[in-house]
Amino acid sequence: MKSERRHELEKNVLADRLASGIESTRSMIPAVLGGLGVLAILAIGWGIYSSYSKNQASTAWTEFYFNLTSSDADSFLDVADDHPKSAAAGWARQIAGDNYLQRGIIELYRNKAEGKKLIGQAIEAFESVDQASASLELRGKALLGLAQAHESLGDIDKASSYYQQLTKTATQPGLITEANQRLA
Repeated sequence: MKSERRHELEKNVLADRLASGIESTRSMIPAVLGGLGVLAILAIGWGIYSSYSKNQASTAWTEFYFNLTSSDADSFLDVADDHPKSAAAGWARQIAGDNYLQRGIIELYRNKAEGKKLIGQAIEAFESVDQASASLELRGKALLGLAQAHESLGDIDKASSYYQQLTKTATQPGLITEANQRLA
């Protein structure tokens, strides 16, 4: 009989503890549900933002690749202007600068004023890449373009400065070799 009574008392203690635990958590239910609701809204918002960002990046790269078939520097600048925060924007400006530089060097032999104008546009494109890009590879290409542009205009001191900067910051061995050869 004593064991039955002890068992009955233990059941009551357990029941009392459960009841008090349920009562104490009942007051927190609205806060927990509210927190879960906020988390759900944040997750949905993040999903929408992430999807939008990926869509924008995809659109920028698609436009970039379609422009590769043409050699129009202005179309690459349009891609960069339309999608300024995308990685494609830096590469588009770099290709536009390369295009302006190539056309400018050729034009220097035909029409010096037009050649200088095109090389000036190349310098603008390369400078914007150098200032805005986080990619060391892209910055290295922009520095090489700046050095070549100034060298084409006869500004050897500025060209030399860019070549030296390129040897210190570039990660591609080919760019470093080219800069060292031009400096020599």
